[in-house]
Amino acid sequence: MSQTKEGTIGNAPFDYDSQPKEEVRFCNVCGSSSFADVAKRDRYGLNVSSHLCLQCGLVFISPRLKREGYALFYQEFYRPMVSHYLQKKVDRTTIQDEQKEYAQEVFTWLAPYLTNYCDVLRILDVGGSTGIVADTFKRNLTEMNIKANTTVIDPSPCELAIAKELGLKTIEGFAEDLDVGENCWDIVLLCQTIDHLLDAHKAVSAIRDALVENGLFFVDIVDWEYVVNKKGVEDSIKIDHPLNFTKQTVIPFLGCIGFEIVSESVLTDGHLTGFLCRKASPCKQVFSRKHAESLLSLVEKKQTIE
Repeated sequence: MSQTKEGTIGNAPFDYDSQPKEEVRFCNVCGSSSFADVAKRDRYGLNVSSHLCLQCGLVFISPRLKREGYALFYQEFYRPMVSHYLQKKVDRTTIQDEQKEYAQEVFTWLAPYLTNYCDVLRILDVGGSTGIVADTFKRNLTEMNIKANTTVIDPSPCELAIAKELGLKTIEGFAEDLDVGENCWDIVLLCQTIDHLLDAHKAVSAIRDALVENGLFFVDIVDWEYVVNKKGVEDSIKIDHPLNFTKQTVIPFLGCIGFEIVSESVLTDGHLTGFLCRKASPCKQVFSRKHAESLLSLVEKKQTIE
């Protein structure tokens, strides 16, 4: 596999520049329109422009691909591009071993919070891909003598086919279009997904509506500040992450929508931070301009070094 030019994997070029795009005029987290530029390219060499919200610290792509553009990208180019970048084959089959380790780590952390259910535990895994996380939860809960009704929602029919083979219920669709009923799920998982969303506010609000009272919600973020410190600015931006969060940005975001943090933990090699949340009343939050300013200073410092 060889990259013959920027954004090209072998003989299958992804023509990013010619794809229809849309401007992001307001921050998806706090609604501000005060931004600073971050980078003009992403880690794959594509001409991806990214910006920092000066109100809350969210980093986002704008202009970004429209939904149909992202659908094409994920269907034909995403896995080959990641494979080339990482210099190893990455596809829906090879990722399963890594996902199993991740899924077990998440379950082990959350298990103490799942022991008080007497009836069937209804679990929805949003953006659940091949169903490895959902299946891991189901199998572990069975060993704890807890019955689990587990469903995976994902836009990829190919990846859902693997989830079906595991005996999981599946729904084809995007997280932003979540329509799975209200007050009917005990636990909703959003694993390694929120950074890929185009509208996290809409998706997470729908997740809250889907939960029963006092229902649990697990979400993890790629800590953008961690990645910048480790890899630099340009390598922290990638086309498949329209949104980029930090801990100081996502916590008040969750509070605004109506979640209280029950527990948090650093996952895998440190670049992921997970949050277990409980459904609560939405409450006004104060986003940290100071944090946003510190991120901007970090960007400027790293760009000087680079």
